[in-house]
Amino acid sequence: MSVLIAFVWANALTIISWVIRIGALILVPFRRSPAAARGWLLLFFIAPLPALLLFLILGSSQHPKRRRKLFEKLPDILRRSVADAGIATGEARAQLPSNVEPISALASGLAGLPPVAGNEIELLEDYGNAIDALVTEIDRAEHHVHLQYYIFADDATGRKIAEAVERACKRGVTCRVLIDALGSLKWSKAVLARLHAAGIEAHRILPLGMRRNASRLDLRNHRKIAVIDGHVGFTGSQNIVNAQPSPGSPSNVELVIRVTGPVVSELQAVFLGDWYLESGAVLEGDKIFSPASAEGSISAQFVPSGPDYPIGGIDLLFVAAMNLAREEIVIVTPYFIPNGALISAMTSAALRGVKVRIMVSRYLDGYLVGFAQRSYYAELLRSGVEIHLYESGFVHAKHMRIDRNLSVIGSCNMDERSFRLNAEASMLCYGPEIADRVASVEQRYFDSATQLEKGEWAQRSLITKALENSARLLSDLL
Repeated sequence: MSVLIAFVWANALTIISWVIRIGALILVPFRRSPAAARGWLLLFFIAPLPALLLFLILGSSQHPKRRRKLFEKLPDILRRSVADAGIATGEARAQLPSNVEPISALASGLAGLPPVAGNEIELLEDYGNAIDALVTEIDRAEHHVHLQYYIFADDATGRKIAEAVERACKRGVTCRVLIDALGSLKWSKAVLARLHAAGIEAHRILPLGMRRNASRLDLRNHRKIAVIDGHVGFTGSQNIVNAQPSPGSPSNVELVIRVTGPVVSELQAVFLGDWYLESGAVLEGDKIFSPASAEGSISAQFVPSGPDYPIGGIDLLFVAAMNLAREEIVIVTPYFIPNGALISAMTSAALRGVKVRIMVSRYLDGYLVGFAQRSYYAELLRSGVEIHLYESGFVHAKHMRIDRNLSVIGSCNMDERSFRLNAEASMLCYGPEIADRVASVEQRYFDSATQLEKGEWAQRSLITKALENSARLLSDLL
């Protein structure tokens, strides 16, 4: 017995390591995609003790129990909001062409919000103009201002918005603000103190900490939503932060949409849902929703997504849309780490003659993510997919266009983090009127980009290829 005890003590670390590995082999595959499970198991078998610590912090894709219980009531709140807004039936509901009806039906199934007609949509691609447009609408507000952002910085841009909200509050306008606890971590204390001092109700989204119901570090609310008086809405990729987030970094290139019409009520419904999840309060009242009257001629549909939604991620919608493409697919994204279904959709589209173009930045703001992203280029180039590297800044815009039928503009990147871990928001815009305007924005990107050539890309060094392939093994965890 003493010999056995001595053996166990002498080999304790090895024994513990193998117990962890075997336990991971049993537990990790539950509720995960095969690719994500493989990534975790690779970590466990290479470094079991660090992997266990990381898994305990990040391993569950579920929010705390308290939040899940709140979320169970959210579908009823959204249904009530849609009914109150008058967009579920009648003239507001869009009658779409047969070539996009399957996408709209899938979007409704994923998020519960219908396509609505009669919207006016303005594309705001100039960073400063987008901020100024938001300030203008806040200064016009008469009843309420609702802001929800991943980043609300205490910098020149953040102070400009905060001052506008303070002016609105002094006029008697009800102002509510949500900011993500991690995205705004550097500034949240100062921003919230300022807003609270002005009498503005504001909350951190998914607050961090050591409490039992604290949120996981990497489960974030990445949405960017502004609603003013229930009549004007803003969404897209741009946060409330300076265009150049840090000294020495390139300026962000963004795309924001300003919307009026019935679809604003869908932005409002999503904000009300997130407000309920953070504050526990259900916001109601005659002026929360504006009458669902036509403001323009565009049909649109707002699609929230995230880990709270049990059926599937927004990638289901992206794949379905790509499979319907007949002429052209354009994807603009800062982070491009596609899953197998997206790779198959892009590859099959290119092979059947669809022109598939991907716009990413030459500059990447993370080494590991950058290596993982570049590991996908070679196989896509072989299939005929075009990859363009933007040279004049960091493309933080996130949008996709399918032919002249569908444009998707929002906060969602093309990676598993956006598909599985982040709460995101995407605006689906139907028809050629908006598609042609999006195509004009894309062309300005292409004019400032370099197309990656297959032969040139194949000549990169063996060390570079090895680093890319190693990072790719972890891509489903990034």
